[in-house]
Amino acid sequence: MTMARWVPIAAAALASLWGARAVGQAVPPLLIDDFDGTPLPWHGLRRDGTVAHSGTQSGKWWNMPADTSASLTIQDARQWVRYNTLEMWVHSEVDNQAPFVILLQADNPQTPQPDYYFFRMQVTWTGWRFLFLPVTVLGHVGEPLGWEQVTELKLSAIGWNCNPKADTVLRLDDIYLSRNDLADVEALPVSHFEDDIDMWWGLKRSLVYAKEGEASGKWDVSDPSVQYAHNKAIPHDWSLYDEVRFWAYAPEATGATIKVIIFSAPNDDDAAGYFTTFDVGWKGWTELAFPWWRFQAWGDPVGWHKVDSVMLTARKWGLPDPPPDTLLYLDNMILRRQAADAPLLLIEDFERGGQAWSELRVTDAQTHGGVRAALLTNFEAHPFVQTSEVPPDWSDYDALGLWVYSERANNAPIKILVDSDSAATADETDCFMVTFPITWAGWRHVQLPRWRFRPWGAPLGWESVAGLTVAGAKFGLEPKADTVLCIDDIALERSPRVGLVVVEDFESGLWGWHGLTDSTQVFRSGSHGGQWRDWVQNPYIETQAVPHDWRSVRALQIWLHARDAEGATIRILAVSDNPGTTETDLYGMDVKVDWTGWRECVLPQADFAVGGSPRGWSEVDALVLRAGADPLPSPDAQIVVDDVALLYGELPVTPDAVAEP
Repeated sequence: MTMARWVPIAAAALASLWGARAVGQAVPPLLIDDFDGTPLPWHGLRRDGTVAHSGTQSGKWWNMPADTSASLTIQDARQWVRYNTLEMWVHSEVDNQAPFVILLQADNPQTPQPDYYFFRMQVTWTGWRFLFLPVTVLGHVGEPLGWEQVTELKLSAIGWNCNPKADTVLRLDDIYLSRNDLADVEALPVSHFEDDIDMWWGLKRSLVYAKEGEASGKWDVSDPSVQYAHNKAIPHDWSLYDEVRFWAYAPEATGATIKVIIFSAPNDDDAAGYFTTFDVGWKGWTELAFPWWRFQAWGDPVGWHKVDSVMLTARKWGLPDPPPDTLLYLDNMILRRQAADAPLLLIEDFERGGQAWSELRVTDAQTHGGVRAALLTNFEAHPFVQTSEVPPDWSDYDALGLWVYSERANNAPIKILVDSDSAATADETDCFMVTFPITWAGWRHVQLPRWRFRPWGAPLGWESVAGLTVAGAKFGLEPKADTVLCIDDIALERSPRVGLVVVEDFESGLWGWHGLTDSTQVFRSGSHGGQWRDWVQNPYIETQAVPHDWRSVRALQIWLHARDAEGATIRILAVSDNPGTTETDLYGMDVKVDWTGWRECVLPQADFAVGGSPRGWSEVDALVLRAGADPLPSPDAQIVVDDVALLYGELPVTPDAVAEP
């Protein structure tokens, strides 16, 4: 993906861009002033022939604090509607940290106060600096009109917490408007740490480590004189995106706690915004992701549509002083949008450590992705871990998925609780819960469909989730002393197809099934199936872990892999037992296994025969596959079951059997 560049660009990188810009752009740049043509009516700015970026003259702004502003009246801004970026070259004689503000007046007569766009920065350089300021990085006061109604371009060294410094000498040149593609629908750069490093207070340009490009931003976290890394030259509307991400390189895992602060205040004198934390517990590069639901609000923030600046700090804000020799190299900070139909929404990958979890330890010894995972053991002393940093609405997802590593298959019970507490039941915790056993060694993807969860108390619903707990003890569980688990990549997951609810894909193990063994050699998808052997001694397989309401189900889908079945019959039974009868009540259908290899069996609900007096499709208790008696199956017959699902809506066409090579 090519991301739009909006940050200041170094002079060397601009050499070819400047000369070819008018040819390469669909909309040629619009010159405001290059100080070589007809003099324009600037106030507080004089032409100067001693230093120029191009041509022979520039506009000099100095003599402070007597001349604290420089302004140009815009006579007719109608052409500005075609542009979205202000560009200019600024030369400074001294690096004196003097603050100043660039303003674009666009007063709205419908409001009582002045309305304008602004950008505040500091003089942190000597020589020429190229400023590239899209409308996305400009703040605004009031309700300014569009760019085609700008009436004044102004630079000011007073107001907006600015104090003029007598040694400030600035020269302006080559002021243009340009049209740039800044509307990447998936990602928008905040900082790439190449040519915009001077826009960060507290960082230094480093060529030692770089995730992309040539440079990164070096932050000496343990230096007490560097209280924070702070940048105001950023896009100010973050409301179209779902998270902020950046890469961080740590030479040593010192464990320092870092706070990420997003300022969003009603005005410059207020302190408000959002914050979250991470710890430096890794070595090398790692990518840190911070979705909006992970941030806590403080003060009275305006909202994600008005972000003033971004800060990283390891001091104050209730943080312990960082350990000595803590260094970070930052690279590629971006805003990213989650696709509306994305199959996954990551909740936790533990790359930022365990700051958001209670009683959590992290490890780099066993990880599924990235460089860290959660380590869970000794459940008698630490019965559970939990977090409140979760997405609040899970209603658009079908399952909770997590990767679990176990040192041994000891059948230890693990319970997942999804907090959805109701104020109406103040004395109880309301949640959804599910329990599964550890039936494997190594890594396994555990998928927990929402229908597997059972309510406890009176939970508000999946659209009102407040927390997540992973427990190996308490909550009715008996812990096992030899349980050692690692958990990674917890995510909300969507069904791979609209109108499909997965009942079983065997990736999470065989829990809940009778009569099956794990198949790692033959499977239809993923890396596991359920193998049914010896039909004579083991005439049926069954599970009670099924959705209970099948009223809207059009068909049951089962993938079956057959070998040596020789036309044997399998009876598919949906049990809905009526306690008022002596026999088992159910719905059933026969499938003749006359193929070798995989076949998709789509069994319409309307074709099931009624056996006894079932309670109805709204109360299905179990799914059973039973070997038929006519003809009798061969003792050598083998069936592997995979991808059992309920289908809604239009039914697919059942393909022909796929023969094995």
